[in-house]
Amino acid sequence: MQATFGICSPIEVYPRFLDAHTQAVAQGGLTPELRCNRAHGLHMFEHRLHEAEQEFQRALDEKPSFATVHVRMALMCATLGQLDRALDMVTQGYRADPLLPTLPPAEVNVRVWRREYDKAIVIGSKAIELHPYLPINRANYAQALEFAGRLPEALEQYQLGSLMSGDLPWMR
Repeated sequence: MQATFGICSPIEVYPRFLDAHTQAVAQGGLTPELRCNRAHGLHMFEHRLHEAEQEFQRALDEKPSFATVHVRMALMCATLGQLDRALDMVTQGYRADPLLPTLPPAEVNVRVWRREYDKAIVIGSKAIELHPYLPINRANYAQALEFAGRLPEALEQYQLGSLMSGDLPWMR
């Protein structure tokens, strides 16, 4: 997650993740959570989308109530240009865990990518109410506002997110 959110360089942390993942699997077997983490790495850092999709699907089959896999699979579907499927993954994620903090920013992203800016703004506003100190909520909400032409509001959200995120350069 450090690499996903730009906290550390992928080249720095991904090899350590792979080592830790291998050790975790050796100690406790390949759980749906570990399978999901590996699939996320295959998608984001190795760009092996077919394998990532298979691993995400296995994690979903093994534990349909694990909402994080829905979020990560939604992002992968968007990478593949499957925006309807991405939105369906987010919807399934809400059914599994309606309070998962990463679901609203994922939905805002998907809505923006679908050019549904008004819907993205509504979801982003609710996300800010529910999780006001989560910088990714501020960033995604700001982007929806920006694309909808509401620049002063977008700038305010970007600034708030930047204050909350410390040294994350992408937020600035």
